[in-house]
Amino acid sequence: MASQELNQALWNAANVMRSTMSADEYKDYLLGMIFYKYLSDRQLYAVLTYWKTASRKALMKRSSYMRKPVKVRIGMI
Repeated sequence: MASQELNQALWNAANVMRSTMSADEYKDYLLGMIFYKYLSDRQLYAVLTYWKTASRKALMKRSSYMRKPVKVRIGMI
C-alpha cells in the first residue's frame, strides 16, 4: 500500500467515525483518545520495566538458594 493510499484510507476512516459531527467537536474526542493511548503506553512500559526487575531479583534469589547444600535447604542442618 502506497503512502498516498494509506493517507486516503485514514482520512476516510476518520470521516466515517466523525459522521455528522463538526471538526471542532471531533477534535475533542480525538485528542482525548490520543492522550489515553499515551497514558496506556506509559503504564505498559512501567509494568514491563517493573516485571523485568522483579523477575531478575527473584531469579537471583532463587539461584543463590539453589547453590546451598540440600541438607541446609530442607532444614536438616
